[in-house]
Amino acid sequence: MATQSQPVLINRPPRIQPDLPQAEFEVPPPPEPELGNITLIQSFLPLITIIGYVIVSATGSGRNLALIIPDGLVGRGVVWPRVLDVHPRDA
Repeated sequence: MATQSQPVLINRPPRIQPDLPQAEFEVPPPPEPELGNITLIQSFLPLITIIGYVIVSATGSGRNLALIIPDGLVGRGVVWPRVLDVHPRDA
């Protein structure tokens, strides 16, 4: 065994990497983005249910205006991605 004063010699063959094959090929263009088919009723359904919650809360039979919060989040989740698709940002 080697001590600290003697260097440790390692004898191993070098790691020779083989040449990788080289070729040129044509990359096709990316596909055109598709606009999702979303109907008008799908866009306005959360709004209709929010209006329904407001009417129920206003007439006094619901008595819980906090029911609007989850549906408002769903409405934003449905409409906001569609708004972003209609007006794409410049890349």
